Amino acid sequence: MHLKDFFPSSLVISLFISILSHAFPKYVCGIDFRYATCNSSAECGRLGKIHYPFWVNGSQPWYCGYPSFGLNCHKDEATMWILSEFFHVIDMDSSTQTLKIARIHEPSTGSIACPYFNRSMDQIASFSYTSDVEIISVLHDCPLIKGLSSYKYPCAVVNNKQSHSYFVANTSLASRYRSRCGYSVLLPVLASAAEGLAKGSLDVGLALSKGFEVKWTANETQCEGCMESGGRCGYDWNLNTPSCFCRDRPYPESCSRPQVPAIPPTALDSPRSRMYPSSSNDFYPSFFLCCLFYYAIETSAAIHLIHVFSTQSSIQLFGCT
Repeated sequence: MHLKDFFPSSLVISLFISILSHAFPKYVCGIDFRYATCNSSAECGRLGKIHYPFWVNGSQPWYCGYPSFGLNCHKDEATMWILSEFFHVIDMDSSTQTLKIARIHEPSTGSIACPYFNRSMDQIASFSYTSDVEIISVLHDCPLIKGLSSYKYPCAVVNNKQSHSYFVANTSLASRYRSRCGYSVLLPVLASAAEGLAKGSLDVGLALSKGFEVKWTANETQCEGCMESGGRCGYDWNLNTPSCFCRDRPYPESCSRPQVPAIPPTALDSPRSRMYPSSSNDFYPSFFLCCLFYYAIETSAAIHLIHVFSTQSSIQLFGCT
């Protein structure tokens, strides 16, 4: 009787592995789940490939990037949820760490509500305005002001009050009329758009649709060190700090030891690799290696050598005829 007749069936093996997988949900074949899931970039419309510190909602888990750097992608459009409001992401420049964003609903037909709150990017530690941004004032709940008739801001007041709103790019002009209005809001625009507003060559809807620029701040140096050590960059939302996801577990900055690259699936599917024993039904008992503990790196049929990697150490096993 052949030894393989004593080996458990493939069904029993599958059941055994399944039980172990459920017993250790944080690991997939010995790999930490965060390391496994944050393994690649994602596409996001015209922005192209998205890399850390950004992450794409629906394509990547939230821990693959910074909390406020999540992108929502639909066809060619990309949006971000910032300060309780959605913004269009017009452009992204990783070399200068700059985003160009714009409010999703810009006033052009008077069909949107007037902004009631001052939302400054300076309120978020990871973002700051670039030098190409100027702040304009929007005065709301005002009477009809003849001096500002050419600066009307066509937005709809929620309570349908018969009042007027104005945008003012000139700081001194805004200060002069602010006391005559109920409240004012500050909005960022590009410097070129502010100039066009002041000259009257650009309407406010178009000026705001051009967006404005913000510079993002992330610990890129830590990420580089993490990647050099074989890890993958991510974020620990519990500790509110960047993290380095490694095969065994996360580390603060880099992996504790060099990480062995994953073996491409095709390496084991090639014709040369299909040698006896080639399936669970053909394996001798001593040849069975549970994927939860070892990784097959290479095999040599000539000398009956299997080189495997353990999560603890790299060892060699010799088969016998």
